[in-house]
Amino acid sequence: MKFSKYQALGNDYLVVDPADGPTGGLTSDQVRAICDRHYGIGADGVLYGPTTVDAARADYGLRIYNSDGSECEKSGNGLRMFALYLRHRYSVGSGLSIALRDETCAVTFEDERTNRISVALGRGTVIDPNRAVTVGNRALRATVIDVGNPHAVLFLDRVVPADAQTLGRELSQDTSQFPHRTNVQMVQAISRERIGIEIWERGAGYTLASGSSACAAALAAVHHGLTESAVRVDMPGGSLDVSVSGTGELTLTGGCDYIGRGEFAGSPA
Repeated sequence: MKFSKYQALGNDYLVVDPADGPTGGLTSDQVRAICDRHYGIGADGVLYGPTTVDAARADYGLRIYNSDGSECEKSGNGLRMFALYLRHRYSVGSGLSIALRDETCAVTFEDERTNRISVALGRGTVIDPNRAVTVGNRALRATVIDVGNPHAVLFLDRVVPADAQTLGRELSQDTSQFPHRTNVQMVQAISRERIGIEIWERGAGYTLASGSSACAAALAAVHHGLTESAVRVDMPGGSLDVSVSGTGELTLTGGCDYIGRGEFAGSPA
């Protein structure tokens, strides 16, 4: 299986192009094998595309897989990395549209020298601004967000990686509170223009950065009046800029990089 590897703030994905095979998508076993960091290539997920899509809907199609083999509704960083792949292989212009499973997102190249790319992720929704949740023996309040995939945002006085490994891991997998599981962000408000977050993703675990997580955290912060509508989101891997419109439309901007390419021998070509 041929692949190209990209990263955005340490959030790494493998691009598998159907033009190189396999066609028709990937199995969960294939995804888990290639994403395994000890026995495979290693990644947070796989970007499978470009897939065939109705030209009236979008320029290109994309399927996104988590490292556990499940299919993902949306990835802000993944969209930006895939756009950079399209630029490298297919010489796309400065603006394009990418169709995901349930929606279409517009992508713009802001600065080609730094690979700074913006993606319009659509409207985010605050499902519940103050849901009572229990993690272990702790009673907490979560802001439940939908940005095309589910998120539970926890505002804490201070966030550290251990929060993701404990609070995030447990809450993410608790199907009694979130039947379809959820992504979890632990958030610290730093200023009116800045927040810091730690992340646990339901399909990838602890990640250094996540575009959709950055958007969910920013939307929650704006909703609660903690920040202005333009928010810098600091993550262990680096920072992304999120803009939240008055109607909840989300725009994510940041850099990403090409790492390399190769062929994985562990799955059929």
